[in-house]
Amino acid sequence: MTKIFKNKVAWVIGASSGIGHAIAKQLASNGTKVIVSGRREEKLKQLASISQNICSLSIDLTDNHKILTKVKAAIEIYNKIDIVFFCAGLSQRTFAEATPLNNTRRIMETNFFSVVTIAKELLPVMKRNNGGRFVILSSIMGKFGAQQRSSYSASKHALHGYFESLRAEETKNNIKVTIAILGYINTEFSKQALIENGESYNKIDNGQQNGMSAEECAHKIIKGIQCDKEELLIGGWEKYATFIKRFAPRFLSKILRSKNIN
Repeated sequence: MTKIFKNKVAWVIGASSGIGHAIAKQLASNGTKVIVSGRREEKLKQLASISQNICSLSIDLTDNHKILTKVKAAIEIYNKIDIVFFCAGLSQRTFAEATPLNNTRRIMETNFFSVVTIAKELLPVMKRNNGGRFVILSSIMGKFGAQQRSSYSASKHALHGYFESLRAEETKNNIKVTIAILGYINTEFSKQALIENGESYNKIDNGQQNGMSAEECAHKIIKGIQCDKEELLIGGWEKYATFIKRFAPRFLSKILRSKNIN
């Protein structure tokens, strides 16, 4: 890894499994001090046990009051945080009409408001340390909407708008933002998606099963940061839907109306 990660402290939120887990391992193996966070404390402890460069700090992104306490605790571990990876997220597998507002609020709280809360708390810390970076794991759903993703897509669109604005405001303070726009990645992300009654979908979508490995995705994200990329597009053929959206939006709309993307 290049000097961009040398002597740095990274906080990986959503490191219990999947992409966040892979990012934490790759960073730690190259000497970065890594704080790993998520809801599943036992998984975090197992991850921390593999390297002296990893320490764990559990967090519940739906509890806004406790988030502030956790941010302070994370800062106190090494007295700084140079880069934070927002890898946690929550999706849905219900049509908009059938999605209860409670589910929408829960998705927005997890995917958007918790991220904003943490970023706002870390901004002064990063400024005191002459810079930092926010890494946002988004989705092609942050570029367009699709069936049974209304609230999830809304949360990702919100992240794009907020952090593109924050980038414009804070570049002068050496605060950088990288948004990783992901297609199908082979994780268990869809299993936790909410269905109508608020319970988990508990299935892995076909697209995810056949998607890029979490390890390869993590490598591409880290490489993109090394190259100081503001936006990364990662995935297989499905990522090209973002170009269709730009140049032939009515054609993509027709495709999305005719089929589900699972």
